[in-house]
Amino acid sequence: MLECLAIGAAFLGTGGGGNPYIGKLRVRELLRQGKTIEVIPPEALANDDLVVSVGGIGAPVAGIEKIERGDECLRALRAVEQETGKEIAALVPAEIGGANSMEPMITAAQAGIPVVNADGM
Repeated sequence: MLECLAIGAAFLGTGGGGNPYIGKLRVRELLRQGKTIEVIPPEALANDDLVVSVGGIGAPVAGIEKIERGDECLRALRAVEQETGKEIAALVPAEIGGANSMEPMITAAQAGIPVVNADGM
């Protein structure tokens, strides 16, 4: 599934948003560590579930200047939970293309929450 998702993201992203390759490697490593990723249909959510989108904005090359720690989106997710006082039920991809196609998978594995099978755009 992961390889198909990465290929599809690269194809549908038409070069925008960077290459999903590094994200694919990060997901693969999390899976190797025993983490899991559950993909759910939108219908599995309750009407009042809090669903958020995670990912990067801007030129992917900026990551060369400032190397990520790897938990930026997880920390943002926890900050939203703390601020709202509500637990996040799931993540939704912001877009299919580039690196942002993998970031929800990474954060979902880190947080132990599902990813909605949808395109947030």
